[in-house]
Amino acid sequence: MSAIIEVEIGPGADPGTYDARVIRAPGGAPGRLNFSLDIDSILERLPTVEAVVLASAVSARRTLTANESEIHRLGG
Repeated sequence: MSAIIEVEIGPGADPGTYDARVIRAPGGAPGRLNFSLDIDSILERLPTVEAVVLASAVSARRTLTANESEIHRLGG
């Protein structure tokens, strides 16, 4: 079974919106999604995001810090 997911993302009809189209995915039918993304807000948090991602490579920890929870929220 192939685990390749192919997604096409382009600009949406309105500023700050984007259209995503699933072209190929295992076990799923192709679909479309329109979403908005506040790029300025993400860029403001970039230094924190980078630091948290690097710190998350430490395998001794098992609980999420407040910043790591923010990364999970951002990814969602």
